[in-house]
Amino acid sequence: MDLAVPFRELINVVTLAQALIFAGILLANRFRETWANRILIFSFIIIASVKIDQIYQMMDGLQAFPSVAFIFTPVQWLLTPSLYFFVVAKVRGELAFKRVYLWHLVPAAASLAYLSATYFSLSIDDKVAYIASGALREPMNALVIPIASDFIQLGYLIAALRLLTAYGVTLRNWFSRIDDIDVLWIRRVLTIWVAAFLGHLLFTITVRVFEWYQFGLAVLDLLNVMHLLLVNALMILAVVGHFASLPAVANVERREKYAGSDQTCEERQTLFSRAQQEMLSNARYLEMDLTLGELAASMAATPRDLSEAINAEGGVSFYDFVNGYRLEAARRLLLDDRDARILSIAHRAGFNSKSTFNKVFKSTTGQTPSQFRKSHLSA
Repeated sequence: MDLAVPFRELINVVTLAQALIFAGILLANRFRETWANRILIFSFIIIASVKIDQIYQMMDGLQAFPSVAFIFTPVQWLLTPSLYFFVVAKVRGELAFKRVYLWHLVPAAASLAYLSATYFSLSIDDKVAYIASGALREPMNALVIPIASDFIQLGYLIAALRLLTAYGVTLRNWFSRIDDIDVLWIRRVLTIWVAAFLGHLLFTITVRVFEWYQFGLAVLDLLNVMHLLLVNALMILAVVGHFASLPAVANVERREKYAGSDQTCEERQTLFSRAQQEMLSNARYLEMDLTLGELAASMAATPRDLSEAINAEGGVSFYDFVNGYRLEAARRLLLDDRDARILSIAHRAGFNSKSTFNKVFKSTTGQTPSQFRKSHLSA
């Protein structure tokens, strides 16, 4: 076995080193306090095993040391389950063990059973003969199992994205300001992971079915770059999450939960009217950090009943409900106080930042605050 690392594999060496370094950093007391970071430690170790296996194969390790071939393969099936549970831990704030979670070990266990039956149980000589026979290029090993693996991994990533989407709806139903607790960056990182596994699926099909080896090699190089970026992105999520954890809130976004509500239509309408009056009379929208729970408490109502009233009667989330009043106040201020700066208008209307103000304003009116002011004053 030639121990000289090929030039194109140097990026894998860097990714391997970073994954192990980041896992070591997260083992420090100040970082491993959260379940999310503990799971990320496991994720980094799995990524490291992927890179070790990749470097091992690219350096002809199968022929030189067949006895250790595929030992990391079963563990690698747990990469996306670990990312899924990372998301679960982030949005719930904790992760209590449940027996049902053991089912997530089935793909790894099946991989271990298959390898034990076809390879691990063989003698050294038989392993050498197995590799030399070309069995690794047979459809089961070269096509069926890799494609099945990619689809299972993609399934976990899609489940994690769906969980983040539901949590994002929950945030909008609970908070009137979400600019510093949004899950957009986690969603972006997972989306890139989806692209990575789609790329691996493309690599498998192009190389094993169409035998486009040069194209497959280019895809593999791109995947290696993506892996390096994703390792760093996961570490950034860990560090940012250490200083700004996501709030654990009750799931109020599911419409079906209202099916068992004992509120009548009249009661919902009355509660919604009271919420509107609270916004107008007491200008509660000026409270930048107003939450559904705080508004409900001031109205002697439950958060669930108030959420139901706003969703059913107003047809909007709590976030949009409050920001609707902030937008109306901002429109008046933009026209009445022509010399005021946009940031000043945003704060006076109840918005926490200019960026959020611009985003909400443009999504509602189709114009930025500056364009709105200019067009109305010129008219």
